[in-house]
Amino acid sequence: MELTHAVSPDGLFVVAQAVGSGRFGLYPVAGGEPRSIPGINSTDWPLRFSSDGTALFVSEGRPPFAAGLAITRLDLATGRKTRFLDITPPDSRGMCWRDADVTPDGASYLYTFSRFFSELYIIDGLR
Repeated sequence: MELTHAVSPDGLFVVAQAVGSGRFGLYPVAGGEPRSIPGINSTDWPLRFSSDGTALFVSEGRPPFAAGLAITRLDLATGRKTRFLDITPPDSRGMCWRDADVTPDGASYLYTFSRFFSELYIIDGLR
């Protein structure tokens, strides 16, 4: 099982991904069978629960991310996804996203990234 850092506001559940199947589930901290999460894909990455515990903020894709980052709000009762945030920097050359997070109330967010640059030199006529 691969753990995310998504713990329910009441502390009773944690979101984890089963090894092998790649399916995410709500695992009871006290033990027992996990509950399925409707609407989540194996390529999604859960960031955290909403403050009321009715939704998960999910990034579309896993770290490290591509040039842009899309975050959706996943309703845990219906599985319906609502686009919450798109983060696209003005210059994404050499960019490799590392992590993102949203506050439980959805009012603020943060992200980290790295940039990798290189140069190619072509030299003719060396002996």
